[in-house]
Amino acid sequence: MPLTQTGVKILLLLCREHPHAVSRSALLQHLWGSQPPDSDALKSHIYALRKQLELAGAAGVLVTIPQLGYRLALDSAAPP
Repeated sequence: MPLTQTGVKILLLLCREHPHAVSRSALLQHLWGSQPPDSDALKSHIYALRKQLELAGAAGVLVTIPQLGYRLALDSAAPP
């Protein structure tokens, strides 16, 4: 599945933290350090990653946790 470098970084962090959620601030820090972009680039990268996962048959794997961040839902037994 073709992913951008940023998409790979997001996916690796979410895999490493699975089954726990990763906050938006932790993702921003992981991707851009102390100088995150002014735009909502993270949202764009998450959107693109979701689309690639859907194309690979993994729709619904990347879950948004409102007011927190994101997590991978790799099995139905994983806690939110």
